Amino acid sequence: MEEDITIDWETFVKSQLHWIRVVYKIEGRQENLQEIYNLYKEFADKKRPAMEDDEWPLKLVNRLSR
Repeated sequence: MEEDITIDWETFVKSQLHWIRVVYKIEGRQENLQEIYNLYKEFADKKRPAMEDDEWPLKLVNRLSR
């Protein structure tokens, strides 16, 4: 008989991160897309500060919504 094993959510997610893939498709005018790309690149290259490394997508959206 199998024994039930309990695992907390954070441990589970960390153990499964290699299976997760996120793809964004952004459509628009060339100049808008270039601005989005430039901002993304600045966050990804850590040229633009972020509160936490995993928050750059939210900060990118916040910056573009101004």
